[in-house]
Amino acid sequence: MRYMLIRHGKTDASRTTRAAFGKQGAPLNDEGTQQAKALRWELLKRNIILGNEPVAVSELLRARQTAEVAGLKNTVANSFLNEVNTLDPQKTTEDIKKGILAPEAIAAAKRLLANPPKEKIWVTHGQLIAAILAELKQTDPKKFMPDFCEIREVEL
Repeated sequence: MRYMLIRHGKTDASRTTRAAFGKQGAPLNDEGTQQAKALRWELLKRNIILGNEPVAVSELLRARQTAEVAGLKNTVANSFLNEVNTLDPQKTTEDIKKGILAPEAIAAAKRLLANPPKEKIWVTHGQLIAAILAELKQTDPKKFMPDFCEIREVEL
């Protein structure tokens, strides 16, 4: 089955300041809202029926907001799609720049792939998407981390 993995829109949080936004996480900033609006048109071009299509989303605010702003109303929260937390956020940021995934990201991808959401659209986080693609051996060698609101399609 074919799935669309979508990274949430941009926020003002970074890996090292994320805790300042609490359990729900940071909201989309103005740029992230614009990215999610552009995502709407990309989904329409792909013949997605926005109001009806069931969508699995991370429990974090930025993922839910991305789906809503893009017009995806039929959302189901799934904790397996949450952001990957690592012990050393600064090292994780540096590793991502080098195309290296944290062991926690690989473990999260394996858990998710063992029990994937039934919805064919998932709004989640960049490192998890990169880890899912790595586990499926579907990584784009030219682009390790998806951009904000970028769609990556996978076959499971």
